[in-house]
Amino acid sequence: MLDWNRHIDALYFTMVSSCHNRFQQKSLSLDSNILKLAY
Repeated sequence: MLDWNRHIDALYFTMVSSCHNRFQQKSLSLDSNILKLAY
Protein backbone atom coordinates (compact mmCIF):
# COMPACT_ATOMS: atom_id res chain seq x y z
CA MET A 1 0.00 0.00 0.00
CA LEU A 2 1.23 3.46 -0.88
CA ASP A 3 1.98 6.03 1.77
CA TRP A 4 -0.27 8.72 0.35
CA ASN A 5 0.82 11.48 2.70
CA ARG A 6 4.45 11.06 1.72
CA HIS A 7 3.49 10.79 -1.94
CA ILE A 8 1.42 14.00 -1.79
CA ASP A 9 4.17 15.80 0.13
CA ALA A 10 6.70 14.88 -2.56
CA LEU A 11 4.32 15.97 -5.32
CA TYR A 12 3.59 19.26 -3.54
CA PHE A 13 7.29 19.91 -2.95
CA THR A 14 8.07 19.28 -6.63
CA MET A 15 5.27 21.61 -7.71
CA VAL A 16 6.34 24.37 -5.32
CA SER A 17 10.01 24.15 -6.23
CA SER A 18 9.27 24.24 -9.97
CA CYS A 19 7.00 27.27 -9.49
CA HIS A 20 9.69 28.92 -7.35
CA ASN A 21 12.36 28.30 -10.01
CA ARG A 22 10.10 29.71 -12.72
CA PHE A 23 9.38 32.77 -10.57
CA GLN A 24 13.11 33.30 -9.94
CA GLN A 25 13.86 33.10 -13.67
CA LYS A 26 11.09 35.62 -14.39
CA SER A 27 12.34 38.05 -11.75
CA LEU A 28 15.93 37.66 -12.99
CA SER A 29 14.94 38.48 -16.58
CA LEU A 30 12.84 41.37 -15.27
CA ASP A 31 15.85 42.70 -13.34
CA SER A 32 18.07 42.51 -16.42
CA ASN A 33 15.42 44.33 -18.49
CA ILE A 34 15.25 47.08 -15.87
CA LEU A 35 19.04 47.35 -15.89
CA LYS A 36 19.03 47.66 -19.69
CA LEU A 37 16.44 50.43 -19.45
CA ALA A 38 18.40 52.21 -16.73
CA TYR A 39 21.66 52.36 -18.68
